[in-house]
Amino acid sequence: MEFYQLRTFVTVAEEKNLTRAARRLNTSQPAVSAHIKALEAELGLPLFNRSPKGMEMTRHGLALKEDGLRILEAGTRFLNHAKELKQDLSGDLTIGLNSDPEFLRTRDFFAWMHPKYPGIQFKITQSISGSILQEIKSETLDAGYFLGDNTVKELDCLHLETFNLMIVAPPGWKDKIRHAQWEDLARLPWIKNPPQCPFHNILNRRLRTLDLNPHFAVTADQEATIKSLVCGEVGLALLLEHDARRAEKRGELVIWEGETFSIDLNFGFLKTRRQDPVMKAVIEGVSQVWHLPVPP
Repeated sequence: MEFYQLRTFVTVAEEKNLTRAARRLNTSQPAVSAHIKALEAELGLPLFNRSPKGMEMTRHGLALKEDGLRILEAGTRFLNHAKELKQDLSGDLTIGLNSDPEFLRTRDFFAWMHPKYPGIQFKITQSISGSILQEIKSETLDAGYFLGDNTVKELDCLHLETFNLMIVAPPGWKDKIRHAQWEDLARLPWIKNPPQCPFHNILNRRLRTLDLNPHFAVTADQEATIKSLVCGEVGLALLLEHDARRAEKRGELVIWEGETFSIDLNFGFLKTRRQDPVMKAVIEGVSQVWHLPVPP
């Protein structure tokens, strides 16, 4: 029995789907299917029933899943211990950014990391919070920043800071919103965030409590695009306070001061990777840059 076969077995058990498991393992669906068939042949037991709904575990598979997880965890601890003994960390790590690098203190992070851990090579990608959470779960990303709650049980996270969200409007609408109530705002067009963005859920919850249903003129997921659309008088939008204040000073928009919403910024990673020496180094770096106590 090969270690990779065991990893494939556990991944298929978690995903219940060959295509998703293959994507998570960064391999092909036929390869995943071959791993499972080889493992079943070696054990002499059927582990899954193939059905139109996906891969359903047999009673044998269910009985063996926890053992498989324990073996994988032990193997991971073995490899992590070996890395620590080398005292020369190296590896590749992909981090997802959900906002501009300046806001996320990315330059400070790399300035701290590179002298201390020159063997770690980083790749940076840009996405939105909800997508980053799912990409960490599927192991497309190793770690990433996200706003809002951690909705993925497989993830652990560092809480970095709490910020405010503000409602912003085109500069020409200043008189419209100066003394506006929520009912007045609901009569104006809005710029909508996609469901993967926590701003979407925050605004929807507030509108439901007020029984309001404004018109959404367009959906956008990037801060720069949203600010440009607001400036172009397309509609109202939610922005982080630091972005809103700077844009207001430049005359690009105006802020409705009637209500703000708090939102947490977090740095997420898989729970199973918390003791990985490379991930521990990254957690240390993020903690230093955001002035947090370094987790044990």
